[in-house]
Amino acid sequence: MEQQTGWNIKVILCMGWHALDNVVLLKNTIENSTVQALDSAVQKGILVICSNGNSRLGNIMPPIDYLAVGGYNDRGKKDRNEHVPYPDEPFGRNGDGHYRPDLLAPRVSLTIPYCESMENIGVVSYYEGTSGAATLVTGVAAYLFSEYPELNSEDLRSILVEYADPLRDYDNVAPRINVGRVIHGLEMGDLPKRIKHGLPGVTRVDHSSIKSLDEIERGLALSSLVQHQLCTRQELWEFTEDESSVVRRIAVFALIKPINEHERTIYWNRLNEECEGGVRGWYTYGLLQDADILECTKWAQWATDMNWTVRWCVSEYLSKYADSLPQLEKTHDPDLIQDKAFSILQWLKIR
Repeated sequence: MEQQTGWNIKVILCMGWHALDNVVLLKNTIENSTVQALDSAVQKGILVICSNGNSRLGNIMPPIDYLAVGGYNDRGKKDRNEHVPYPDEPFGRNGDGHYRPDLLAPRVSLTIPYCESMENIGVVSYYEGTSGAATLVTGVAAYLFSEYPELNSEDLRSILVEYADPLRDYDNVAPRINVGRVIHGLEMGDLPKRIKHGLPGVTRVDHSSIKSLDEIERGLALSSLVQHQLCTRQELWEFTEDESSVVRRIAVFALIKPINEHERTIYWNRLNEECEGGVRGWYTYGLLQDADILECTKWAQWATDMNWTVRWCVSEYLSKYADSLPQLEKTHDPDLIQDKAFSILQWLKIR
């Protein structure tokens, strides 16, 4: 901050704002140590751009003061009609009750100079996730601040969101960045009105909020109960049937794993019934603990699930029995999931 003026600092890229937090248990964002550390920068008008998260496994998302960047799958194509949602993309309300993210950018197979252990001229490496998407948006912001020095952080944030395009048939209301439209708007001198970044959010809650009609208040209350070990296992099982996936994720995470064969059967049944990818991820992670080879056909059926954690668990399970079971190569590219699972599906068919 002492160098802000001399170095003309206008943007901070933060790819690990939640690195010291449990990503499932909810809390108000101001309780996050990184948010506290960056507060002086926000107060000075520096634009904090951060990644929104890579999987629906977690609940916590960035504070409303940051430009939160999620991702979509551009399939490596310029034609925006070819772009599709990323199936495991997290979105929704953070621990303050504010909707996140603000903006979407490409997150699959982002090319960067070759950066493996051995130099290889003429070959590129690939970067994945919303860290990459946020990096792209940060580059755009740096360029626009340079070309249009009269812009401040709030104006830039507003125009990036205002001139973005929505993805069709997608529950996530955050739009795709469209730099061409932004530059055209700036050249025309057409600055949009500053966007109000969310309604007043959720404040601190107490344990009685576990009965609230608001899913974030229930999630905050259940998180506190779990942290203070005030929730019985039976009560956690009851919360696994909550209508909110936010609450269900907390409950299944807190159960950790099945403690007997009866619970293991329930885990498999719930996994088959669960419609939300992040909750499925926690069921599979629990099942991965103490899994044996007799469950191999059950595991193989999940090799094509859209949730990254589910496929990661399948891959980890199969690797335990590499001498006798086919293996699953992990991929972050949704278009490659079927191809990577082909040998497993063929094995399952024969089996």
